[in-house]
Amino acid sequence: MVNDHVAIILAAGEGKRMRPYTNNTSKCLLKVGNKRLIEHIVDACEEAGIKDIVVVVGYQKKRVKRLLGNRVKYVVNKKYHSTQTMYSLWLTRKIADGRPLIQINGDTYFHPLILKKLIGHAYPDAMAVDLNAKLDEEATKVIVQGGRVRMIGKELPIHAADGECLGIRKYSARTASRLYKEIGRSIRRGGAQKYIFEVLNNFLRVNRFDAVQTDGLPWTEIDFEKDLVKARKINSMPIVLIFAAGVGRRILPLTSDMPKALLRIGGKTLIERQIELFKRAGLNDIVVIVGHKKNAVKRLLGNSVRHVENPLYKTTQTMYSLWQTRKFVFGRPLIIVMGDLLFDEKLLSKLLKSKKPDCAIVDCNVLITPETVKVKIKNNKVLYIDIRNIAINEAIGEYIGLNKLSVNGSKLLFKICEKIIEKSPHWKLAHIPFNVFVKYRPFYAIYAEGEVWAEIDFEKDYSNAKKMRGKWELKQ
Repeated sequence: MVNDHVAIILAAGEGKRMRPYTNNTSKCLLKVGNKRLIEHIVDACEEAGIKDIVVVVGYQKKRVKRLLGNRVKYVVNKKYHSTQTMYSLWLTRKIADGRPLIQINGDTYFHPLILKKLIGHAYPDAMAVDLNAKLDEEATKVIVQGGRVRMIGKELPIHAADGECLGIRKYSARTASRLYKEIGRSIRRGGAQKYIFEVLNNFLRVNRFDAVQTDGLPWTEIDFEKDLVKARKINSMPIVLIFAAGVGRRILPLTSDMPKALLRIGGKTLIERQIELFKRAGLNDIVVIVGHKKNAVKRLLGNSVRHVENPLYKTTQTMYSLWQTRKFVFGRPLIIVMGDLLFDEKLLSKLLKSKKPDCAIVDCNVLITPETVKVKIKNNKVLYIDIRNIAINEAIGEYIGLNKLSVNGSKLLFKICEKIIEKSPHWKLAHIPFNVFVKYRPFYAIYAEGEVWAEIDFEKDYSNAKKMRGKWELKQ
């Protein structure tokens, strides 16, 4: 997806309220996880298909430029110490005037889907708002009526406000041009130190600006230390990877027009059930790897998840699908699940609650057959996973395809993938290399003990799962 918006990231300020964190660095350079805040924002813009990104710099500008290099263009606010974001935005007028515009405050940490939702919203003038935010005096509050923003500002009384604006807004080319003119008039009247809200409120009185809700997706504006702590906490939550790229040849012709993950049981697809379970568990950052009939998956799920494509899905296995996600998930804890897996809430809860940093669900109470994904275990540690290279009488149980990885485990797994792709002539045939992983790091077995699950490999599996449809209903 490519769009013609120009993204303006306002990152010139000193961040005085964040001292001592910002004594020697810009707020946008503070680390959140394994990236700087500004890197998260630029990544989100690129993921949303924005090719033209402009960063307004001032304080610590050389460090910002060294970090981002030629990924973006730069505009310098030489008066950063005495002006506000409105002045920084005005400085971009020669680059952005006459074009549709995305404005992002450089101290906002947000889920990338928030930006995608805003860009995908039908009306061209809109802003991201959180109608469930806990408001305080510092919040940029909004009044929303009929889905439209009627007023915005920090000075709005808390009791009158409906929610908080995130500092992520989009303007049509026409509105952007008018906005630049109004900002220019305000600056000429001595308003360089003002926030943009005064000009925006003049627009809101006579122009439509839609409120695009975050729908529970995480974000925070980093003004104080507690906000930085919140951002880092959000970043520490696992990303869910759902593998849904394969053709599913063993279950043809059922998968002629869809991947296995779109097979339905009781009116819901397998992948919809998975996503609902993960979100109920508080895991909202979900990436679906697509390939076979990718548009069918995208139509079904829309912007409720992120999509990453495996362009070689016909000739590669799960390792290459995992490799496609590296830019989005490297250095984050992960939940890895196959898209053809049905499992109940208790099983997911057991995995998430386990204190073992790197682990997988194993069922030792199943009938082992030649087609079973068998596993060898010693002292509750997985030693080997395979279908054909483990004899039935040597197998301890079945590996079901539901895994949890720590930050260090995630980093190790991607490094192993990189080496295999670089050095092995058979890398296209490689599955996720857990058998190499276990040589360097403990990978613990978490045992299924009566919890219900089913993997859909063959038509008989699908038929049996449909007969058990009552087992898959989620409790309210």
